[in-house]
Amino acid sequence: DTGFIVLAAVLAKVLAGQTLASSFFELLDADGLGDARLRWGPLDGVPVAPTGHDPWRSRELTGEIHDWHAWILGEDALHAGLFATIDGVQACIDWWCRQSDDPSVQPFLDVPDTGRPLCWDRPGPGPSQGGNLVPGNAVGHLGFTGTSAWFVPDQERSIVMLTNRTVVSQERNAFHTIRPAIHDLAWPRLAGKSA
Repeated sequence: DTGFIVLAAVLAKVLAGQTLASSFFELLDADGLGDARLRWGPLDGVPVAPTGHDPWRSRELTGEIHDWHAWILGEDALHAGLFATIDGVQACIDWWCRQSDDPSVQPFLDVPDTGRPLCWDRPGPGPSQGGNLVPGNAVGHLGFTGTSAWFVPDQERSIVMLTNRTVVSQERNAFHTIRPAIHDLAWPRLAGKSA
């Protein structure tokens, strides 16, 4: 998170008063994703599930950024705090798949010497939250509250889970067993299919 928090601070200076959120949505509109249901903060007219009790704010959270750093930073958090419907997440994944051959997008999808591309995760040696059957060329992202998205860019195969582990407990142990098991049920069904 720290790298993207610092990047957000740099971009805030470059954008000269324009928020990251407004710049992000201008880019989405330019790429035809303006209708993708993505926002910092709750989506208008879309019911939002509670995400659990936050000890910092001493209340149950519903429609608020759960990540503490993102909450403090407001809408200029670059690492967390995006709200979306499953269709909105899928639209973004579809965009990444369509753009995967673009040289400006490849650093976000290719694995450098450090083992992780920019802003995505990759399955490594050993257990992965993408499951035991996750393709080696998949990229993914895990949200603190239990969400996950994994996709294989060149095959347009994807799995999106909008789940909620924090409403019961912020302990990760049980959920870290359940999430890969669900992915393992899905990967074989996606073999050879489009997203």
